[in-house]
Amino acid sequence: MSAPLLAIAYVHEPHEGLARLAAPLVRAGFRLEERYRAPDPADVEAPLLVALGGPMGVYEADRFPFLATEEQVLRARLAADRPSIGLCLGAQLLAAAAGSTVRRGSRGKVIGVGPVHRVGPAGDPLLRELPDTFDVVHWHGDTFDPVPGTALFGGETYPAQGFRVGRSVGLQFHAELGPEGFREWIEGSAAALRASGRDPAALLASGLPRLEVALPVLDRLLEGLARTARGG
Repeated sequence: MSAPLLAIAYVHEPHEGLARLAAPLVRAGFRLEERYRAPDPADVEAPLLVALGGPMGVYEADRFPFLATEEQVLRARLAADRPSIGLCLGAQLLAAAAGSTVRRGSRGKVIGVGPVHRVGPAGDPLLRELPDTFDVVHWHGDTFDPVPGTALFGGETYPAQGFRVGRSVGLQFHAELGPEGFREWIEGSAAALRASGRDPAALLASGLPRLEVALPVLDRLLEGLARTARGG
């Protein structure tokens, strides 16, 4: 068996790690290294880079200087056609690196469990085993213009939900989050959610059953992300 390849994960918040993406990456032959707000220009050479979510915006590099470094690393990886995976903020960073514009969404934040639908080509290896529509965790208020690549997923409030550029994939939604993680996020943010007019209990009551049903699909998506990142 070949030696595991390094997969570096950029973590922006302590509670937003690889979660359910970790196991598929290990099964695909990666060894994992999570880094908290500490990108390195040398990460351009890593076999895989995963940029995770966070509450900051791509356009806030003046407040969070590490974002500028991450975008530069992702841009260089795209130029070298080395695989990267972006989730939520990570997808926005990848979109910006590919030349898209990231901005605050005009319809406010989307928080909860809701559908995305496939819009990419049926032959794409990431889409072949997925249904036309399935539920995921949404937790974002930013969006981005169409990315110079292939659109993979669309959504209701914000159409841009997933894309491929070369060997890299960005997902606006939290494919890595299952019911347990969703509950932890809701309970950990309960005060802020109530302050924004949202009911944490209602979000859990409506979201958890839908997320349980979606788990097999999310598992196939995560396995596909890991497998295609490895080149299989």
